Amino acid sequence: MLVTIQNRSTWGVYAPEDLRAHAMAPPRPNLDNAWNPVGGVFIHYRGADRPWHRDYNTEEDCRRDIADVYEGDYNDSTTNKDIWYNFLICPHGNIYEGRGYERGEANYGDGPLIDGLGRNAGFYSICALLRGGQMPTEAMLQSYRLLIQHLREEAPRRTGNHILPHSHQYGTDCPGTLHVYAQPGSTIDPSAPWTGFADIHVYAAQKWVNATYANAPGYIRCPELGRTGWSTVLSLTQALQHELGISPTVQSFGPGTFDAVKRRNRQPSREVNGNLIRIYNSALFCKGYWASTVYDNWGVDSQIALERLYSDAGLTYVDQDNNAMWPHIVKALMRMDQFRLVPRGDINIQNIQKRLNSRYVAGIGIPAMGLVPCDGIYSRDVQQGFMMAIQYEIGIALNSINGYFGPGTQAGLRGVGSGTLRACLRRSVLDGVAA
Repeated sequence: MLVTIQNRSTWGVYAPEDLRAHAMAPPRPNLDNAWNPVGGVFIHYRGADRPWHRDYNTEEDCRRDIADVYEGDYNDSTTNKDIWYNFLICPHGNIYEGRGYERGEANYGDGPLIDGLGRNAGFYSICALLRGGQMPTEAMLQSYRLLIQHLREEAPRRTGNHILPHSHQYGTDCPGTLHVYAQPGSTIDPSAPWTGFADIHVYAAQKWVNATYANAPGYIRCPELGRTGWSTVLSLTQALQHELGISPTVQSFGPGTFDAVKRRNRQPSREVNGNLIRIYNSALFCKGYWASTVYDNWGVDSQIALERLYSDAGLTYVDQDNNAMWPHIVKALMRMDQFRLVPRGDINIQNIQKRLNSRYVAGIGIPAMGLVPCDGIYSRDVQQGFMMAIQYEIGIALNSINGYFGPGTQAGLRGVGSGTLRACLRRSVLDGVAA
């Protein structure tokens, strides 16, 4: 058996004395209603937090909470006098039997049919001992994954591939922070790779950008899995283009988008368009910075994150200068480039990367040059930045700098010869240290 399921007696002992025997006994079949859970599972949580709710510090806390759930459900006249959920999972990763393999009543049975199946008649319900705003533990997610696999492959009544949030076609916040996982392909889906925790703020960005710009010309949806990637930042790029009046939108931050940001000439602290602010906050979250959780508000967290990004890119955030660099920063936000040292990154390479940005993008302002990543990894983008820096230092005109080692660059280097090099060429480019 894939999982260990704690039977009802483990929590039933905490039920009121007059209900204890029933709570501890195996679940009785519901003979009055149809039951064939071939559809899949619904994911639930315990609901918004209240001052009197239990914490889940110990396993006894968890079992007492399940007994509280049982008592409330038993006394609800709309059910068959039992706990509503089939199974419950605690933050410690323990799985508890509720209605078990018998029909439960937690999925809003009056809702629309799903593939011809009733929500209670055709689906299991699995409730997390999790309150509003609380995040699931890895043990909880692993147990969800194992339990779903068990229900698909081993259970006496086996289920299908649907993984749905309680809110599916129903007006509820349930399952809270588990929404990102309550879908096929997520980390709790045993048919998909285990990917660990998702980011609820990236997930919120993905949901919002897909819903808001679905009808924007050219828009391409991104996956809503709470993990960033090119598909997400390119969808945010299209959202940015739409807000700046570019149509149709395309999945590229090209010269037209750069010029549109430049023409708007407005830092987010002065921005009045709530959608643009939300795009910037979303992009910061996707890049791993903590921004405002009121997504359409540019708050203190957002400003701190932006200034940190400037610093990570080797730039100084100064009011009179930052407007000139703002289009470069926006372009960096709409890419997967990293500006913090990554595993296996080299701090010396990172110092070179920051120097390229500070001297040749912000200082000199080479027109063809964008910010290079500052992740400590020597990449093609860094190599091209090097080449542009060399071209500038050997005297190639700004508008002719292109980052390619062509005849003009070769001739320029021959002109420098083997004599004493200028400080910027020798130290900034060849040695990679600040001049």
